[in-house]
Amino acid sequence: MTFDQNSNNPFSVMYPIISIADIKEQMKGGLIPAFRDTFIHFLFATLGNEYLLLDFVNSVLENDGQPLIKSITVQNPFNPKTFVVDKNSILDFKAISEDGNVFVVEFQTGERSFFTDRMLYYCSRTYSSQLHEGVAYTLLHRVIGISLVTYILFSNLISPHNSFFLRATSNHDVIFSEGMQMHVLELAEAKVGLFSQLKTNLRCWMIFFYYADKKSEEEMSLLLRDNPRVENAYIEYKRFNASSELREL
Repeated sequence: MTFDQNSNNPFSVMYPIISIADIKEQMKGGLIPAFRDTFIHFLFATLGNEYLLLDFVNSVLENDGQPLIKSITVQNPFNPKTFVVDKNSILDFKAISEDGNVFVVEFQTGERSFFTDRMLYYCSRTYSSQLHEGVAYTLLHRVIGISLVTYILFSNLISPHNSFFLRATSNHDVIFSEGMQMHVLELAEAKVGLFSQLKTNLRCWMIFFYYADKKSEEEMSLLLRDNPRVENAYIEYKRFNASSELREL
C-alpha cells in the first residue's frame, strides 16, 4: 500500500492512498464503527481536518438555536506516532473557537452510570483551569461539552440531542451563568427513528456515525448527500478502514 507523508508537519499522518482493492481487502475483516473513539480522534483531531470538527460543532449549536462559530483549533492534534502510548489520555480532545470558547468533545461507547458526573467534572476542570492568580473573572471563556453516547442516557427525554445549562428552576428563561453548557447526543438504536427531528446538518452526522459500518457506499451516499462535509468524513472513514496501521490503534 502506498502512503503520502508531509515531512514538514510534526503531526503529519501517513495516509493511505485508497484504492478499491485496498478497501475490499480490509472490508473482509469488517468495518470498524464510525463512533469508535480512535477513529473519532483521527477524524476530528488530524491537522487539516479542522473544517470537519467545525461543521460537527456548528451542527450541534445550530440544532440548539445558538450562534455558529467561524473557526476552531484543536489543542491536542492526532499523532499516530504517540497515539498508542497516550491513548488513555487523548481520546477526549479540546478545541478553541475564534472567540476563545473551549469545546470538550467526547465519544462514549460503554455505558457508565457515572458518565454525567465525569462529563461535569471535565468541563468544570477545563473552566477553572483558565483562571490564574491575578486574572479577572471577566476573562473566563465559555466551556461547551459535547458528548456522544451509544446508549440511552436520559430515558425521560425524547430527542437524541439534549442541552443543559445553569438555569433558575422557577423560570427556565433565566440563566445563572453562560459559562458552561453541555450537549449529549444519544446514538442509541431506540432513538434512530428520531434523527429525522434534528436539523439537516446534525441529522447527517448522526446518520454517519450510526450507519457507516452498516450501509453500503451507495446507501451512505444517498443518506449523506445533504451535507458535503459529512460526505468528506465518510471518505476519511473509508481511508481509516483501508489502513491496517490505523485500524490497529
